[in-house]
Amino acid sequence: MGKKIHHPQQIEFARLNLTYTMLSKRRLLQLVQEQVVRGWDDPRMPTISGYRRRGYTPESIRAFCKHIGVNKMNSTVEIGVLENFLREDLNKRAPRRMAVLKPLKVVVTNYPEGQSEQLEAVNNPEDPAAGTRLVPFSRVLYIEQDDFREVPPPKYFRLTPGVEVRLRYAYSSSAPAS
Repeated sequence: MGKKIHHPQQIEFARLNLTYTMLSKRRLLQLVQEQVVRGWDDPRMPTISGYRRRGYTPESIRAFCKHIGVNKMNSTVEIGVLENFLREDLNKRAPRRMAVLKPLKVVVTNYPEGQSEQLEAVNNPEDPAAGTRLVPFSRVLYIEQDDFREVPPPKYFRLTPGVEVRLRYAYSSSAPAS
């Protein structure tokens, strides 16, 4: 009677390919060794620690991995899928702020001169527990230049002469802006 030979089973899984992303360990190692990047946790690197330094939350990475699953066949996943899971996660937890990068001065002609008031704005519409903050409102406002057109294209729903618009967390008005 001879000994029974045990044959171990080997299962290989497909690698994760993301569109527009270089994932070759050999190429990534070359970037680290040639000091093109500052290490494996550089935000430009497609590693978990690189994504974490870029601002991806652990929950978004886990949700992405759960969504794509494990395959035995090579396939490519759109980078937009990963970004969408981050967007969904941050949408639930990130406080909102408004900023004007390219300012355009708007004067509300039917608002009293010299008067200003504090209006309440929510910190996160997805999370009522995040509370509110006060934002100033006065006769002079600054809006984004892209949010105004003298001659609007079709289906333009932003500020144009003679058209009523609503200011977020404030008033709606049909008064022309000067």
